[in-house]
Amino acid sequence: DVLHVDFLHILPTKALRVTVPVRIRGVADGVKNFGGILQHVSRHLEVEAIPADIPDIIDVDVSHLGIGDAVHVRDVVVERVTIVSPGDRTVASVVPPTVLKEAAPAEGVVTEETAAGAPEVIGEKERLEKLAAEEAGKEDKEKEKDKPKEKAKEKK
Repeated sequence: DVLHVDFLHILPTKALRVTVPVRIRGVADGVKNFGGILQHVSRHLEVEAIPADIPDIIDVDVSHLGIGDAVHVRDVVVERVTIVSPGDRTVASVVPPTVLKEAAPAEGVVTEETAAGAPEVIGEKERLEKLAAEEAGKEDKEKEKDKPKEKAKEKK
């Protein structure tokens, strides 16, 4: 069942302002040959054109991009369409790969963490020392409780 319908009268000779999706085409040179990462920043562009010329999708070729290169809105050209989005907005860019390097311990130095193969948990050492001290305190208290019993046995 149809609940509601809106009809819009569009003149075929009057330009309309609409948002059109952007599709990335090709594999960037910086990604293929240098391990870069392609970032698709703007997924839609606002354009102005007569209804017959409005594209369904805007294709952007990124195959020429190296690491550090970008395609901006001002670089995108679509025939018979005026792109209204700001020209300095980035559509796609290639950034260098990010690699996290772990600091290796000095050669020949063996720490508890490297010996156990586990990372240090901040505050864990202090917590374990506190638990050990509490356990030692409990044992001392139990020994103190047992002393009168032992003395009573000795007297008999």
